[in-house]
Amino acid sequence: MSMQLGPMEICCDAPPYNIVQACTQLGFQNPEDVRWSQAGRPGTFGRLALEAIRAAGGRGSSQCVCGQQMPSLQRYLFLLLNGRELSYLLGQCERCRTIFWEET
Repeated sequence: MSMQLGPMEICCDAPPYNIVQACTQLGFQNPEDVRWSQAGRPGTFGRLALEAIRAAGGRGSSQCVCGQQMPSLQRYLFLLLNGRELSYLLGQCERCRTIFWEET
């Protein structure tokens, strides 16, 4: 007896794969193999904390899930082959290598 599974919903906290791949060239360590966490998403460190980090020049007192101080978030502009531009705030935890991101 064979059993067919229905469609599976896959949730991914990373930005589009072409952005993840490009992060290697920007100096991020192993972007295809580390945890990604959307910076302004509830359950990470929230929009108000993100605003406080931006106001403090990119670094705040919030902590990563590993206990390390939150990384500095830098703005990066990506130019896609179709001419579209995407802007992201990106930062990587020095300890656990989680990459925090938000599309701006």
